[in-house]
Amino acid sequence: MSNIACVFAHPDDEAFGPGGTIAKLAKNNHIEIICCTDGN
Repeated sequence: MSNIACVFAHPDDEAFGPGGTIAKLAKNNHIEIICCTDGN
C-alpha cells in the first residue's frame, strides 16, 4: 500500500482525465486529492 497525492488546479480536473486511473489506484492505495484554487 502506498500513499499517493494527486494535485490539480481546478475542482473538477481529476474527473476529466485521470479519474479512472485514480479509481484503480484507490483499490490498493491511500489517495489524497489536492485542489489548488482560490475559488474563482
